[in-house]
Amino acid sequence: MKQTTTLWMIITLLGFAGMVFFLQEVHNPEVVEASDVAQEWVPPSTTGPHLRMRRLWPDGTSKAEDCVAGDQSYGCTAFCEGVPDKCASPVRPYPYSSAWPDISFDKDYLLDVVGQEASPGLFDPVALQAQAIAARSYAWYQINNSPYNVINNSTSFQVFLPFKFETFGPDPDNTSNPCQSTNLSANQTRLCQAVGTGGYYLSWDDEDNSQHLPALAHFFSDVLERTTAYGDKAYLVSVEDPISNGNATCSASNSAAHSWGMSQEGAQRWATGDQCGTTYPNIDALWSVRWTRPEQVLFHYYTDMHIRDANKQVVATMSPVNRWNPLQVTGMLAQGTPILWRGANFPTSVWVQNTGLSDWLCTSEVLGYRLRYRWAKPGHTPIDGQQSTLECGLAQGSAAWTVVNVDHIPDWGFGYYTVQFDVIKETTSGEERFSPAWPTYNVTAFVLPTSLWGGYTSPAEGTGVNYRVNLAAQAGGDGNSAGVDRVLFRANVGGGGWQTIAEDDTDCPIGQTCAYHAAWSVAGIPNQTLITLGFDIVDHTGTTYHSPQGTREIVIHDEPPTITLATANGDSASLIWSSQRQWTFVGTAGIRRTTWARSSFIAAATTAARWSAKRAGATGRTFNANYWARWRYIFPSVTRR
Repeated sequence: MKQTTTLWMIITLLGFAGMVFFLQEVHNPEVVEASDVAQEWVPPSTTGPHLRMRRLWPDGTSKAEDCVAGDQSYGCTAFCEGVPDKCASPVRPYPYSSAWPDISFDKDYLLDVVGQEASPGLFDPVALQAQAIAARSYAWYQINNSPYNVINNSTSFQVFLPFKFETFGPDPDNTSNPCQSTNLSANQTRLCQAVGTGGYYLSWDDEDNSQHLPALAHFFSDVLERTTAYGDKAYLVSVEDPISNGNATCSASNSAAHSWGMSQEGAQRWATGDQCGTTYPNIDALWSVRWTRPEQVLFHYYTDMHIRDANKQVVATMSPVNRWNPLQVTGMLAQGTPILWRGANFPTSVWVQNTGLSDWLCTSEVLGYRLRYRWAKPGHTPIDGQQSTLECGLAQGSAAWTVVNVDHIPDWGFGYYTVQFDVIKETTSGEERFSPAWPTYNVTAFVLPTSLWGGYTSPAEGTGVNYRVNLAAQAGGDGNSAGVDRVLFRANVGGGGWQTIAEDDTDCPIGQTCAYHAAWSVAGIPNQTLITLGFDIVDHTGTTYHSPQGTREIVIHDEPPTITLATANGDSASLIWSSQRQWTFVGTAGIRRTTWARSSFIAAATTAARWSAKRAGATGRTFNANYWARWRYIFPSVTRR
């Protein structure tokens, strides 16, 4: 019935000649030259008479055969037959009554399209959201510009497989609005969150787009280092994509049929801060930059764009006029969560891309653009830091290196600080920050105050010193264990053998994780004494489980040691003297992956928030199939008395 209705609609609008051309399209459904939009455009909520369903070849190209009711062919259903490596099971026939289904974009079409283009089990939520906005924009553009305003479900447009959403979990218990269902899987929920309900789409910002039409948001699988420009579309320019590089661990590739617009693997790399993307799910090669918002991804690949909603209004929270992205950072602030010292200078280079709605031109009123940072810490008023030299002439989509000296660290004590990078537009009437309308790029650093290695006169040579060591750990047992009865903290002082120095008898039931704490008073420790700290678990049966790799080494120094990155963040342990009468412990930890490796305890603990879900945190060794334990503390203090 829907096919017949569409035929008569076209006959009515186009007359007999129009019908001849339409029938010719039925037998030769190739994409031809685009046509102009005839009337005021309104973002459609459903596909209307614009979607034609075709049987597909395994590569996604059209067989030029319509899907029919009950069809089990690939392309007509994701639960198909005949293509074993493409079809889910069991077979579920084509769900629509004709080849011209009128279905909801957000509640049906895009849930299946996004799931086909970017699997929710592999792609980060930020990349999925970017994919959904691009896919919606692309479909609407093609409907406006394809012959007779018709698209199909093949790779000539974007692949749409009915029931693809259902391959990621159960059948939704709310069939009219699947995303309101109560039984969705985690992957189905991620698809729903990506597609959303606002009808967001990309629209180019130009005088010739007064109707706020959707953009031709091309996307593709992968590219090496740079996308390519597309024809006369000024918003599809060639942009640098340095995270998609030819590194030896997990190289990007030029395997796609084209490289216009958004790289799907590139979007995933930026969203995770990892050069490896989805093609290497078990390998990591961290990049110096990670983006946390879909608009950062979209405006990187598509220039001169706005994100608009279903009412064609600019989404102000995502689409301000002034924007920028960092493409790469070099220097100390590129190293995950770096350790910085007050009084030191850390030159930092940032590759800055202009993703805004205008070129960064210097005029009689605009003096230029600078990269600036500010220091921030909870409980303190942010303080501006240094800034780069003026930048002029950076075109939309282009990028340039700039340098700032990160220094003048505020005296807020040791702990975690945030370095917030922002772009400043300087004018004759003042300056305009890009934030808060556009996000700052934030780097978390652990700051050691200058007082940690100055202002102390050591006691006379040979004098013994008393110390108090604060310790903490976490422990637990799985369902096959007897539960944890207590944790024994142990020490080996100067190679004299292991001894229990303290214990915490907190009872930890089976299947739970519990925190344990203890304090240790040490008297008369000579200078340069090596102390190894560890802990054991005792279960409810009285069995003790040792932790041979859950140990930390410290060296007692009676004088302020020389502090370098190697000693503070290396694999060897050290102690740092504080004029506030505290020792700060810097140790090492094992990182559990498929094999054991040693890494800086500080680095393991403080970079965990930036790691992707593929990475484990800093843990201790599993010393029995039923037990695990790990050191939980960061910088436990050793107070001199």
